[in-house]
Amino acid sequence: MFRSFIVPIFLLNAILLWTGCKTTEFRVVDVLSGDSFVVDIDGREQKVHLLGIKSPGVKDLKGFNTAKDVLTQLISDQYVKLIDDVPGNPIFDNEGVRHAYVLAKRSDVASRGGFDDQQFENWTNVGATILMTGWGRFEPDLELQNQTIVRHLRESERSARDEKLGYWIVWSGESESLPEQRRTPIYGPDQFRTQREQN
Repeated sequence: MFRSFIVPIFLLNAILLWTGCKTTEFRVVDVLSGDSFVVDIDGREQKVHLLGIKSPGVKDLKGFNTAKDVLTQLISDQYVKLIDDVPGNPIFDNEGVRHAYVLAKRSDVASRGGFDDQQFENWTNVGATILMTGWGRFEPDLELQNQTIVRHLRESERSARDEKLGYWIVWSGESESLPEQRRTPIYGPDQFRTQREQN
């Protein structure tokens, strides 16, 4: 299902120069669901999936639309960084969708989610934010190597699961569909606290 490419750094730089790609930040042009979106790479559209994240599917349209709304609020019309699990080893599925950790340039929500380098200051780990709000589950389709990020993603999911935030009331089996009062997208620190107090 997945294929990956190991590219020596000098060759990767040459490829980027040859294709005219001079940035590692890409503008989001469309949000497809709660875990996938489209970026513009020098005039070419590339579908991207949040690596290891599964959001509600279309079988529950309320959950699907709410998860999509949350991701839209986080990244719509913004620039994002795509980070490979193993540097220089991008992951694509059989449909050409790139699977990557995604950082959005925001300082108002969640955290860097394990990306603690100074270069990522004011950037938010989008996958971790989706997990923290309960609008996604961590279900990687392949063995991931970056254990620091994996550990943070699992902790983010556990927090939402334990408090049954977002869609976890359905995933936990307590409800067959999303209750009406949980349809409002929630993702900021204050909203986290407010929802926990209400539940």
